[in-house]
Amino acid sequence: MNNNQIINTAMRIGSLMLSYGAEIYRAEDSIIRICKAYDAESVEVFAIPSSIIVTLYMNEDEPITLTKSIKDEGTDLDKVDQLNNLSRYICSSTPDYQQIKTMINDIVIRKPYKNISHIIAFAIAPAIFCLFFGGNLKDAFFSMFIGIVVKYLLDILQRLRANLIFTNIICSAVSSVMAILFTLVGLADNYDKMIIGAIMLLVPGLVLTNAMRDFMLGDLIAGMLRLIETLLIAAGIAIGVALVLTLFRINNIF
Repeated sequence: MNNNQIINTAMRIGSLMLSYGAEIYRAEDSIIRICKAYDAESVEVFAIPSSIIVTLYMNEDEPITLTKSIKDEGTDLDKVDQLNNLSRYICSSTPDYQQIKTMINDIVIRKPYKNISHIIAFAIAPAIFCLFFGGNLKDAFFSMFIGIVVKYLLDILQRLRANLIFTNIICSAVSSVMAILFTLVGLADNYDKMIIGAIMLLVPGLVLTNAMRDFMLGDLIAGMLRLIETLLIAAGIAIGVALVLTLFRINNIF
């Protein structure tokens, strides 16, 4: 491969890893190893959750620098695993550019879990958390319907490329309204437990975990950005719930 193909291949794999939820160090390490597999003299990589900058030095040739912004494609750890395996294969076998391009495209178009699997997961999770935090079986049962509604709301807002905070405000607000209505009509008993169970679907566990990993590995800027993202998501969840509870209480509905 020529120099442009090498840096473009490494950049595409690294950027896809980040867009699907990989850690910063994993993307940086993959880029460096791929370039070194094709006899790069030196590789400099700077990555944050929203951007990657790569400079490739190849012997006597002029260095090449490539910058790419990262678009969040939603968490997909299966694709992260596939891309990680591909980077290992590239380092061990050094295939040609067209073969790598085809393999990357196969991973990108790979279908995630079936929609029914997502629906079942979004139904079961809030029900389990509702029980865990002290709700009864009726609360857990109707929490399942809230989880399914949240699933479809997230899908719609993701297609609309909605702002992160706005998405969490809407989803947490709708969850709260449904929980309160189920309680008011007598179908459930504890709206607070149902709300807690539903908003657990929105809690940014992976983002927070990656932020801590970045801090421990010395990627302070990346860690700080992800920590801020976590706080913004948490703020959106809190605002959505607080708005609904305040509106219902102002009107003396409960």
